[in-house]
Amino acid sequence: MFSSRKAQASLEYLMIYGFALVIIAGVIGILVFVADAPIPEVTFSSSDPTIFPVKGVSIDSSSKLSAVLKNLTGGRISIKSISFFGGLDGSSSGLLNAESLSSFPITVGTGDEMRFENINLSDNCSTGGAMEIDYTDADGLNRSVKISCSAN
Repeated sequence: MFSSRKAQASLEYLMIYGFALVIIAGVIGILVFVADAPIPEVTFSSSDPTIFPVKGVSIDSSSKLSAVLKNLTGGRISIKSISFFGGLDGSSSGLLNAESLSSFPITVGTGDEMRFENINLSDNCSTGGAMEIDYTDADGLNRSVKISCSAN
């Protein structure tokens, strides 16, 4: 059996070094959160995902957005205009399928992808942002879809 002196020595050892280990673990934990603060995740959604689903989005280090949508309208569409709101802006340098966003109409075939590139993303969409696409569908009807971004 342990004598009371050995027990006392063990208890003192645990008290001194146990608190030191707790303090070290706390400091490391704080440094991890301060030094590597998570960047808010930006999500994108379509106002009609059954017709224009968002297939993929990437943001480069200079806050330039690239997004891929798919035309599932069942026919060829003619994009008449694209408007930007809030945290998104591609009016001056944006591209759609390698064409300038100022050269309308842009035709997209049925089932084809729409590759948006060089869209400016400000404040990681923490205040929201949207891109509204006005188009004419295969039946000649004027329609629009909104692609929204938000930070989580």
